[in-house]
Amino acid sequence: MKLLDSENSGTTACVAFLTIENKERVFYVANVGDTRAVLAAATGVERLTYDHRANDAAEMDRVK
Repeated sequence: MKLLDSENSGTTACVAFLTIENKERVFYVANVGDTRAVLAAATGVERLTYDHRANDAAEMDRVK
């Protein structure tokens, strides 16, 4: 097996959790890396997360 160059490898994850709090449905979504979550409904599509990319200026500032 050929080893991957570290600049071209990484890990991504996306998780969604639906629960009931105080008799209301609550939907939590989180992501790591360049994985994204979208919600599709009869009314349209909504982006729920934004990518965490190392080459993004805002992301670099966030982790410093």
